[in-house]
Amino acid sequence: MSTQYRLSPGTAFVRRPHEVGLLPLDGRLDPDPVVIRESGVEICEALRSWVSLDDLVARFNSEQAPPPDEIAAGVREFVTSLRELGIVSTRDEPDAAESTARTDEPAGEVEA
Repeated sequence: MSTQYRLSPGTAFVRRPHEVGLLPLDGRLDPDPVVIRESGVEICEALRSWVSLDDLVARFNSEQAPPPDEIAAGVREFVTSLRELGIVSTRDEPDAAESTARTDEPAGEVEA
């Protein structure tokens, strides 16, 4: 089993040119928005559905990219920081029967 990650249900996703704003709507009285730029935008786009760290790292592998170990460390650190902020949820990779039963979705997207 591998761990999968996605934006937590209740996270508002605001897309702007060249950046993404994330706002945890988990009942905190004064949640702070998180603004993501550069390669973090692509990671956040991928986190709109369940994805493993290996899948995220594979998105950045190319001839011009840093070595895969560096990419993996950076992606892991970024996703961990979002998880600590309550913006990303985790689950163990489900069996096929479980994957069709899940319906929790992020709060929604706003075009800015």
